[in-house]
Amino acid sequence: MCGIGVFVPCGRCRSLGSAEAGESCLFGCQHFQPEFLEQALKGRGPDRVKSLWIHDTKSESSSRANRIALMTGAVLHLRGDRVHEQPMPDSTGNVLLWNGEVWAGEPKVATGCNDTIAVLNSLQKTTSTMETLKKVKGPYSMIYWDNRTKTLRFSKDSLG
Repeated sequence: MCGIGVFVPCGRCRSLGSAEAGESCLFGCQHFQPEFLEQALKGRGPDRVKSLWIHDTKSESSSRANRIALMTGAVLHLRGDRVHEQPMPDSTGNVLLWNGEVWAGEPKVATGCNDTIAVLNSLQKTTSTMETLKKVKGPYSMIYWDNRTKTLRFSKDSLG
């Protein structure tokens, strides 16, 4: 299993940028460093650790002020022919962090293929994230940025 995590700056820091909000931030966003989250998750997935900022794509700038969330994944390679980095973006701006295994149900994961890719492809094709995830048989937790609806979604299996 992998380690997944997300940091969402408070609304004030998202609109101003953490550095500009400075000490007036009640939540301490200005003190957050991506390395903290990466280090905390590294033991859960020693094969690959990566972080990715999700930006407000309505803005033409990718400045700190347009950051919506930092997604971090630490991958423990279990399935597929190679290690696939997470967070995993697709061509439409969706981003998936997946910690789990698809044993049965949908999506079908062929031998030698990767669960994360199969789930991301299914989510890209659907208009209902929850209906898609109800078909997954196996343990999982996930964090998903749905770029079409500009929504950060969290989900886990029923035992989670």
